[in-house]
Amino acid sequence: MGKLNEAWVNAAFQEADLSNSKLDKFHNKIYGAASPRLLALINNLCAADNVNYLDLGSYRGATLLAATMGNPTATAVGVENYSYEQTEIRPNEPDGPGGIWEGMKNELSYHINRHNKETPDINPEATTLVEGDFAEVDYSKFPKFNLCFMDIFPNSPDTYDTFFEKVLPHLSHESVVIFAGVSDQDKMEIINKALLRHQDKFTEQYEVIRITHSMANHKHYYNGIRLMGLKKKLISTVKKAVTPKKVATPKKEA
Repeated sequence: MGKLNEAWVNAAFQEADLSNSKLDKFHNKIYGAASPRLLALINNLCAADNVNYLDLGSYRGATLLAATMGNPTATAVGVENYSYEQTEIRPNEPDGPGGIWEGMKNELSYHINRHNKETPDINPEATTLVEGDFAEVDYSKFPKFNLCFMDIFPNSPDTYDTFFEKVLPHLSHESVVIFAGVSDQDKMEIINKALLRHQDKFTEQYEVIRITHSMANHKHYYNGIRLMGLKKKLISTVKKAVTPKKVATPKKEA
């Protein structure tokens, strides 16, 4: 294995383009906003040494569980609040108790349990699910993440401002971030503007974009992805200089 860097990313894409990975039939068949190539890419990226993966918008678990399958040094944290169900006529109007989609929650729980109990050589403690709004998660409880998959609804400027303000500080100094859904030109533009607003926080080291001809292309990268290698900038805190008070020197007596 090796380090998660540009060379590793390029190699991971080469294999994913052929749908090559360590995923089995169960993991490839989990219903969700993903495709075999996208899942293969995540699985291949997480094969690098000591990847700590953050999955924002875990849905039914396909992208979350792809991380640790066959990757013994990888850990994964998924975040889901069950508020958006793409199969429903009104996807952002949950009808379950507590304002969530109960069916989505049950399926995600089932997939995680099956992954942990029936997948050979899986460490159940390697995958963690955090239930709640990604804007309210205390990411400081976890080690720094060096790989993040971002697939959060709604597609609004506030969503991406929250990412750069609350999530980016908890990524490693150098990390890989994947934004999903970029085949939608409006979403790509929202991301472009967010990158400009927050360019004081990072430098872009490399980028790979895979656009699909639809927003649900199961033969390619589903709804399009934009992978970016980011390096955080060190923002120095300028401390206000404090002028020491003058101390009067006692006069000598004559």
